[in-house]
Amino acid sequence: MNKLKSIKDFIDYLDFQSDDTFALRVEDDGMTGAGVLQGDLVVVQRATVAKEGEMVVALIGKDKAILRFLRKREERYYLDPVSSKYKSIQVNEDVSLVGKVIRVIRVFA
Repeated sequence: MNKLKSIKDFIDYLDFQSDDTFALRVEDDGMTGAGVLQGDLVVVQRATVAKEGEMVVALIGKDKAILRFLRKREERYYLDPVSSKYKSIQVNEDVSLVGKVIRVIRVFA
């Protein structure tokens, strides 16, 4: 078996890596109830649009990326966490969708 030296090697090994796909490590616990834990890796397919209910990565301002569900309420879109510890964020001009989560990888080490 080949030795994997980086996350890119790991993604290549799992055979779903493309130029439009990247991985991020989850830093908060806002999606724990959906099975995504702190320290997990999420594989994201780049996208500027998503369907309601999809798990997405969004950029807040210029430098804060968050993982949330895209939800629609009263004709407005929100980024909703599963944990009640965090607040919903209304999608506005300061929020840009980066992509949709297509895999969650848990590393036990």
